Amino acid sequence: MQQKINILTLIFILFSLSVFSQQYSTKKKKAIAQFELARRSYDMGDLKDAESQLNKAIKIDKKFIEAYLLKAQLYLEIGNFKKEAEIYECALEIKPDFSPKVYYLLAVSYFNNEEYKKSVEKAQKGIEMPSPSHQLSILLKKVLEGAKFAANLYEHPVPFKPINMGKMYSAFELFLDINMSSRRVTLPEEDDISEIDGLNVEEGINYANGNPAIYMEVLNEFLEAYGDSGEAFEKLVKENRNEQIKMLSLDMKGLTGAIGAYKMFELVDTMHKQFLYNNIHLIPKFVESYELELEKLIMTIHEYMDEVQ
Repeated sequence: MQQKINILTLIFILFSLSVFSQQYSTKKKKAIAQFELARRSYDMGDLKDAESQLNKAIKIDKKFIEAYLLKAQLYLEIGNFKKEAEIYECALEIKPDFSPKVYYLLAVSYFNNEEYKKSVEKAQKGIEMPSPSHQLSILLKKVLEGAKFAANLYEHPVPFKPINMGKMYSAFELFLDINMSSRRVTLPEEDDISEIDGLNVEEGINYANGNPAIYMEVLNEFLEAYGDSGEAFEKLVKENRNEQIKMLSLDMKGLTGAIGAYKMFELVDTMHKQFLYNNIHLIPKFVESYELELEKLIMTIHEYMDEVQ
């Protein structure tokens, strides 16, 4: 089962959460010099050289936490979530109270590797640490909810999966203060397509930090992860899996809002409110409208993709 967590919140909330402070955890100038070389190589997309420089930095100072964090990102880039998690664990073994952000990143890594219990454990640890920012607290809670949800789905599988976190994780730069803009691919300028039947493209691109390429990737991820969620929703209703339905509606609220799918957003928002108003008995009435609106949205997304490609 390939369960991946919803990363859209991370991509679309732009904030300054730098793991790296003005002063590094090491005082050794040679280690810092190697680390800075690694960051430059990373920015240029030369991951092999970046890893070589980081290994040199760690060899000089085995407790250079920031070097471990960037090295973990390298493994993320190539999709080796297991190795990524191992590196984060090394960093936390050196200094467990370094930052709740590291627990967030580790929780995400474990999630991507389908180790949901460990993901829950690390997310909970990050939440319990003193003074996480409000935005980081939200992200940690989102990971925690997603990990618990995925663990339950793993035990009681249905044809539904949260969005792929690994592919969308380039927003790690928000934590490391690393400039990756030069490495992002941009789409050619298209005709003025600001809105198509229920899809506010302009709003979606704005959420994607103004980058049409990221928006396209998010749309592709949405189709892959939620294209068949109508069937899953119907199955959950038949089995009275109300907690999973609530999570699906909440997740879809965030996703549809982020991609500018305002019609679908209005529907799932209304669905979610039934739980808030204790009108769960009305949920089965949404099955048909959910499937119809989702089908329309999928067609609209494909229409937009055909227009810009």
